[in-house]
Amino acid sequence: MIGMLGRMSSPGNPSDSGFGSHRLQTSAPDGTLIAFDVYAGAGRSGVVIIPGFWRTRRYPALCAIASRIASELAPCAILDCRGHGESGGVFEFDRLEHFDVAAVARRFAEHSNLDRLILMGFSAGGALAISTATRHTDLTLSGLLLVSPVAEFRRVVPRPNPFTIHRHLSLGQALAKPRFRWPGIDRLSPLEDAARLALPVCLIHARNDWLVSHRHSEAIARLASNATLHILDVRGRYHADRLFEVAGERVWPIVSDFVRSAFSR
Repeated sequence: MIGMLGRMSSPGNPSDSGFGSHRLQTSAPDGTLIAFDVYAGAGRSGVVIIPGFWRTRRYPALCAIASRIASELAPCAILDCRGHGESGGVFEFDRLEHFDVAAVARRFAEHSNLDRLILMGFSAGGALAISTATRHTDLTLSGLLLVSPVAEFRRVVPRPNPFTIHRHLSLGQALAKPRFRWPGIDRLSPLEDAARLALPVCLIHARNDWLVSHRHSEAIARLASNATLHILDVRGRYHADRLFEVAGERVWPIVSDFVRSAFSR
């Protein structure tokens, strides 16, 4: 399963602390409703967070990341990918999801009066960020920030340690599974799309990540024309948003430097 499973946050009220200042929704071209939260911040540039598979926009670690980005760097939005949380549809691992991300990016920019955006994708969300950037050139993007991204879904081979798997998984979210199906041959290839990227790309990955190997980030970095790769030696082989919890003192400076640099261009 793409995206580290963990404790599910309760829906709560979007105006409550931790859930952003506005709960909004938009429609993908096929009519699927996509829910997202906006975290207000200063400036005319914003960050769109794309969670990984099985993650929702109300997952506590992602809420904390969005809150910090909004308070320190830029306005932030975080969506429920189709098939997750309050969004409609069925998740198909990079077939139609790029339309959802693009629709949220446009609505977020309009709502918050933004000129430029960075797409920040976690795990499977990293693949969606790449596909969105290469297919929706009307978006004014300043860069992609990819944390433990998937380069090819067929090459995701989880390697859990049976003695430490409890640190990565919990029953609470495992039981609240999203609606999904594996698509046919029309699924997109993030790795092929990476070769078309001209934007600045920042990749952050733990070496020997238990779920998505750091080789995925290495493959993306080799193909993208303007990529910066950060492979971190993190004890515990943590994945995606968990890196911010266990190695935040190393991850946050990378994120901050990239966001500030991308928006200053």
